[in-house]
Amino acid sequence: MRLEKARHLLEKGKMNVTEAAMAVGYNSLSSFSRAFSNHFGMKPMRYLKKERLLELDLPKAQAFQASGQHSRPSAAAISKNRL
Repeated sequence: MRLEKARHLLEKGKMNVTEAAMAVGYNSLSSFSRAFSNHFGMKPMRYLKKERLLELDLPKAQAFQASGQHSRPSAAAISKNRL
């Protein structure tokens, strides 16, 4: 399925969300985002951020995922995971 292909492209880290959407045949970013969210349970940008955090630092990624935030984890959340 093309959403799986888009997920794979995002995981590789060589494409941004728009590039991945276009690469798998979506002409509308909003349509891609809606389809991706319905299939994977999160928006593609959130997925991309989570994947990049996993590459950088597992405790930060866990704090990000647990917090449910759409931005970077707080310093308190990061510190808590390092203890």
